[in-house]
Amino acid sequence: MKKKTQPNDIGVLGAGSWGTAIAYVLASNGFNIHLWAFEKETVEEINTKHTNLKYISTDKLPENIIATNNPKDLSECDIIINVVPTQFIRSVFDNIGFDLRRKYIINCSKGIEISTSKRISQIFTEDFGVSSKNYAILVGPSHAEEVLKNMPTTVVVCSESRVLRRAVQEIFGNDRFRVYESNDVVGAELGSSMKNVIAIAAGIIDGLGLGDNSAAALVTRGLAEMVRFGRTQGAKRITFSGLSGLGDLYVTCSSKHSRNRKLGVAIGKGQDVTAMPDSQKMVVEGYPTAKAIYNLAKKSNVEVPLIEKVYQVLYEGLEPTTAIKELMNRDQVKEWWSKNKKNK
Repeated sequence: MKKKTQPNDIGVLGAGSWGTAIAYVLASNGFNIHLWAFEKETVEEINTKHTNLKYISTDKLPENIIATNNPKDLSECDIIINVVPTQFIRSVFDNIGFDLRRKYIINCSKGIEISTSKRISQIFTEDFGVSSKNYAILVGPSHAEEVLKNMPTTVVVCSESRVLRRAVQEIFGNDRFRVYESNDVVGAELGSSMKNVIAIAAGIIDGLGLGDNSAAALVTRGLAEMVRFGRTQGAKRITFSGLSGLGDLYVTCSSKHSRNRKLGVAIGKGQDVTAMPDSQKMVVEGYPTAKAIYNLAKKSNVEVPLIEKVYQVLYEGLEPTTAIKELMNRDQVKEWWSKNKKNK
């Protein structure tokens, strides 16, 4: 893999599987990575054994990944990569100990904050004072397990700033990790969030043993909901045909690595989601996102029947078989709906 020569250190907050993979890509490109982890044992393992087995099985991590429990150790980094799960971003960054307004924030997390219904860009720009031109989101079909095995992966960086987009391409890009660029932040954030909800439904279908016809219908109609809802929020239609939309939707709905799909499979096989600990459910981003999108869709008067049923299964105890029957028995409509005309 080709090396980069830029001298700057880069800070990464979040040492789960994806945070570790992001740190690996950047470290392999020649950057010194300061990786913040919540758990002291994770920090010790990364710094002494150069592994992170609690979250992901991998070969030795590069030695230029230095882990820390103190977020202030990242204060001298111009670039801060966020890989903290969405529902914990606010609590982590409230206690980061340095001003984010002079930093470039590259977000690699996905989801909508339940308590505020805000996208991640809104959290950073409205509540932490980060300029929208200093914010970017990096998303796409990219499981950590495959990135760490150097399997070819493509993602997209979205930002208002073309300068920042090109910088992210240069920082991350190598012969195993290709970065495309776009200016549709809203579309990328919504597509990469909503697909996790659809992936839970895909897992339910698999857990129930319903076959390929049902799975294909789910992905197709799920994508239609992503487009329909996204357009009402200001996203570009074409974005949902790209890596942060269809690409991410496909991999999350079909892959054995997908936590969202795994949750759905467990539900489809009869596991009671209400009996699962909150700590387990909240790191499956589709779980809180289902609630956030359901609430946003009601507020925006947009129909999202699939997401509504996933919400009811997760939060209201609706039986999956009943949810499917109700979906199949809805009024017959045109395949393509106008965003402004119900069922047209």
